[in-house]
Amino acid sequence: MWSIGYAFGTVRSTPAQDEALRQRLEWAVTHHANGSADKLGRMLGYANGGYIREVINKVKPAREKLIERVNAHPTLRGLFDGVLTEVSAADVARHAPAAAAPAAEWPFQQIPPAMWATLSDQDRHAIERAAVKELLSIQADRRALGEFNPLQSSDTPRRAVA
Repeated sequence: MWSIGYAFGTVRSTPAQDEALRQRLEWAVTHHANGSADKLGRMLGYANGGYIREVINKVKPAREKLIERVNAHPTLRGLFDGVLTEVSAADVARHAPAAAAPAAEWPFQQIPPAMWATLSDQDRHAIERAAVKELLSIQADRRALGEFNPLQSSDTPRRAVA
């Protein structure tokens, strides 16, 4: 077993484990990013796929930040399950950010998260603006009909009592 130093500390790994992580990452490029390391890199929040290519080409190992990003991605979560040993998984968990509030349900039925990740920021903002505009219009219509109560927990419209 050998160690790879990181800014946060050390994640213990073996050459066999690094190879298994590399193979899983290569599979993700093929099956989730149409063979594009750049696309997978952008899906994971990198500017491009340079680091992804370096891992696949055995220039660099898969570091804990990459593992955390993969585990945080809705369609890639679990990609490295079964590859990390208990020791290395504990190392990653120890350096992971504190648990955030549970993620809200994915709001777009017709746009899968993987497709969303490939959109430019400009396209994402345009979609969000259109969705918010439509939601506000629906709420205004419901208010006009006396059916809208923003504090109401049920999705069922309620008529105002006269």
